[in-house]
Amino acid sequence: MLTHAANDATVMVYLFEDGKPLSHVEFGAGPDLLAVTDSNGHAHMTLPAGVHSMRFQQDSKVLASWELTLTQGENVQVIVTTFPDGRQPLIDIATSSMASQPADDFAAANLQADGKGFIEGVVLSAENKQPIAGAQVFVSGIAGELRTGQDGSFKIEVPSGDYSISIMHPDFSAQVRDGISVLKDAVRKEVFSMAPTGLELPEFVVLEPHIAGSIASVVEEQRSSSAVANVLGAEQIGRSGDSDAASALRRTTGLTLIGGKFVYVRGLGERYASTLLNGASIPSPDPTRRVVPLDLFPTSVLDSILIQKSYSADRPGEFAGGTVEMRTKRPPDDFFFQFTYQFGLNQGTSFTNGLRYRGGSLDMFGVDDGARKMPASLAAATAGGRQLTQFAPTNPAGLTQEELRKLGNDLSGVWDINKKPIGPDTRINLAIGDSFHKGDFSFGYTSSVRWVDKWNSQQEIQRFYAPTTGDNLELIVDNKVNFTEREANLSGYLGLEAGYTDDHSIFANALVLRQTQDEARITEGWSDSENFVIRRSQLQYMENSLIVGQIGGMHRWQALADLETNWLWTRSNAGRNAPNERSYRFDQIPSGDGRFFFTRRADSNQTNFSKLDDNDESFRLDVKLPLDFHQDYRFALQSGFIKQSRTRDSRIRRFSFGALGPDARRQDVLGLGSLEKILSPEFIGPNGFQLRESTRATDNYVATQDLFSYYGQGDLTLFDKVRLTGGLRVEDNDQVVSTFELFSPNREPLESKLVRKDLLPSVSATWFMTDKQQLRAGYSSSISRPDFRELSPAPFLDPVSDRETLGNPDLQQAKITSYDVRWEYYFSANESMSLGGFWKDITNPIELIILPGPGGVLTLQNAKLAKVYGLEAEIMKHLDFVHPNLRHFYVASNFTWSKSRIELKPENMVAQTTNFRPLQGHSPYIVNFQVGYDNPDRGILATLLYNTIGKRIAEVGSLGAPDKYDQPVHRVDLVYRHQLFNNMALTLNIRNLLDDRIKVIQGSELARSYRMGREFRMGFVLDF
Repeated sequence: MLTHAANDATVMVYLFEDGKPLSHVEFGAGPDLLAVTDSNGHAHMTLPAGVHSMRFQQDSKVLASWELTLTQGENVQVIVTTFPDGRQPLIDIATSSMASQPADDFAAANLQADGKGFIEGVVLSAENKQPIAGAQVFVSGIAGELRTGQDGSFKIEVPSGDYSISIMHPDFSAQVRDGISVLKDAVRKEVFSMAPTGLELPEFVVLEPHIAGSIASVVEEQRSSSAVANVLGAEQIGRSGDSDAASALRRTTGLTLIGGKFVYVRGLGERYASTLLNGASIPSPDPTRRVVPLDLFPTSVLDSILIQKSYSADRPGEFAGGTVEMRTKRPPDDFFFQFTYQFGLNQGTSFTNGLRYRGGSLDMFGVDDGARKMPASLAAATAGGRQLTQFAPTNPAGLTQEELRKLGNDLSGVWDINKKPIGPDTRINLAIGDSFHKGDFSFGYTSSVRWVDKWNSQQEIQRFYAPTTGDNLELIVDNKVNFTEREANLSGYLGLEAGYTDDHSIFANALVLRQTQDEARITEGWSDSENFVIRRSQLQYMENSLIVGQIGGMHRWQALADLETNWLWTRSNAGRNAPNERSYRFDQIPSGDGRFFFTRRADSNQTNFSKLDDNDESFRLDVKLPLDFHQDYRFALQSGFIKQSRTRDSRIRRFSFGALGPDARRQDVLGLGSLEKILSPEFIGPNGFQLRESTRATDNYVATQDLFSYYGQGDLTLFDKVRLTGGLRVEDNDQVVSTFELFSPNREPLESKLVRKDLLPSVSATWFMTDKQQLRAGYSSSISRPDFRELSPAPFLDPVSDRETLGNPDLQQAKITSYDVRWEYYFSANESMSLGGFWKDITNPIELIILPGPGGVLTLQNAKLAKVYGLEAEIMKHLDFVHPNLRHFYVASNFTWSKSRIELKPENMVAQTTNFRPLQGHSPYIVNFQVGYDNPDRGILATLLYNTIGKRIAEVGSLGAPDKYDQPVHRVDLVYRHQLFNNMALTLNIRNLLDDRIKVIQGSELARSYRMGREFRMGFVLDF
């Protein structure tokens, strides 16, 4: 039994396995067991002077042992690193005993002889350069313990001389730096970069070993942010198994996913959420919306996703619900190569007969081989904005009937939809990366290629109603919809980075994303306006693409008081190409034999060719100057600007076949059943059908935006207890939309402008209540601008919703005033909980409404006011506090409750039914829960995930009809990964286990109903 005296030595030990803390391990000296390591791998004890045999043991197995000689009053720090492959452990010992003198005597002697100086340092995450708070700092020869502040900094006065500094944090690999010389009356500055502890991340996200989006790094970023924010890292994404950014974001507190593409933050529509890539705005391939469809981004190219919910002046001013910033992969520390393959089955789709048509040989890669390209003859005939018309004495520039017949034969080809067997889904990902170091210089790269080919067949019920007496509704349209969609994703990413010390780095990124959707759809049903069954068929092929190139850098100038500059140049192009979209209609004659006949009505057929190009170029510069007047008063000034120029060019050409001769009215021809037989060379010409152009005068537009914004911001930390941040942003915007008539180039185009200068303030405060908990609050003002096409007074057919829409040149931008408060508690560096509240007042919110009249034309108007308020709660915790045997289990959950209310203007009430209602798309509650098992020793990761949201308005009611509501859906997913060998793992993903029926209810009536089907994915990962 050991006894202790007042002058005993103090020993602090830290135990790691390959960089990761080991808890619940016994620590002993001689025959005695003295302590057990905690969750940080730490144990602490006092021992008498003398020689001691030290050891770590677990279940009677000795993990490490060594001899340790102690002197009276000595302070000793021991770092022990073991390895699972059986290698000898590494043991690093730092002591306060210098030249056989106690630390205090040694320091005093040095101070008397040589004077004193300072060591000043900052500790950052190697992954994202965020400060690491609470890291332990040990200086050789100096007794006591020092911890970094909230900004990751530390400062200590020491005798002049040479020192070794050890930096330790439970969720980052320990770092030791030797040879640090401190001169008399001088300050020695050091920057430490700590990598998150070693991780084996699932194949969905990992492109490099050890530091890819670890929970520790994202929790630390969330903790050190001056704003209310959530950070979704690669490790969290891997646990959920989500393969695109949109699916991953639905797991985040306060976010809902609409249509599998767009994210609502705190119940506000997609127009109120901005999207950034590495800090830069990017364009959208949607021809009528500014918002970027987030399912375009595979999670395999992302390190993390930041969701900032409270505005700060260093962010672009279009910030209402929040900003979603996606961060791409950075080069790894070491070489890696990874190959991932997945085989997928979809219930109701795979190995069943789906709806297909003859396409191209490269459809599986999402590339049209020319099968859908506009025929060369038609392209030549319509070049230069020439309209396709028939020759007449009054139109000498028109085409002859023979020329039109030839063009019609060239265009008419594939029309028929047939049932064909659908195969399985396929996913393949290749990734490689490495880093090189020589002296103070470094260079690294990472690259990946991803291909996905997946199918979805679906059967829907779609119904429309009209109000009658009281609250009753009358069914006016009853349709059954069947479609099969093939989605092909092809993406590539290259990231390069070069650095000099920790103070300078330059990076370059190139990202190419392609998403192609190829769909065959048949809608069959009846309406009260026609007393027979109608069958509508559609062939749609859309190529969405995003190409981004970025060059940027970070520079810290120690000679200029640690002035830090960050710059970023971005050039991007978003494109949407929809060639040869075909739609046609057949009618069932009531008195006939049940056959369908090609209709002679105006909407009998149409073929569209549409193309959009959206280009964006921006340059961003941010400068930060720390002004540390005193160790208890730290202040930083930050300023910067963004210059952005954006252009958009959207063009559509429409064609149709109209009845010209007697063959086009023959029942035996119209009843052939196959449109390929009807619109064949035999019946195209003067005696049958003739090709016509139906392009609208408002189908084509160009738009520009020039935005210059600049800001100033101050950041003050007092006594490591209170942090105050405030700033002001100025945005000068010039936005022009010009809608022109393609066939009347001399006619003045319809032009709409939005020219404004806005001042946007923000203030936030954080109170560091203890080392583990903090309280933050914020106030801000931000805006939401109308999109390009929304400002044009010209009517247009929205190609996504297929609804006639009329822009509004009088549309005003919305102004948002936000209030946020959140309490946060951090159990450890990778475990946390929070509780927060928010309130948003919106002036002039932009709403999509239906105009009075039988056509159901949509338009946009500013409502009077809107408000959104609610509460958010979140927890992420390991279960070892229940029992040590549960140390590999964890739970993560979040809950959001909120309410919204919009107040309309009198002019809004002409068509809308309800004056006061929730915002469209707003859910009153959101629930996410997951329980997981993560055991690196056994190579097993398993996660069970649950998600549900409250009912929300899918479509605003009009002309007396009630609003349509999406009903709650319960979703359960399972992710499993098993590491079989060092370089190989098997994976299993089961999604939508419950397969809840998705319903839309209007009043008490069913308006829409379908099931998504269960999805099963199996595969393997090879890592080298």
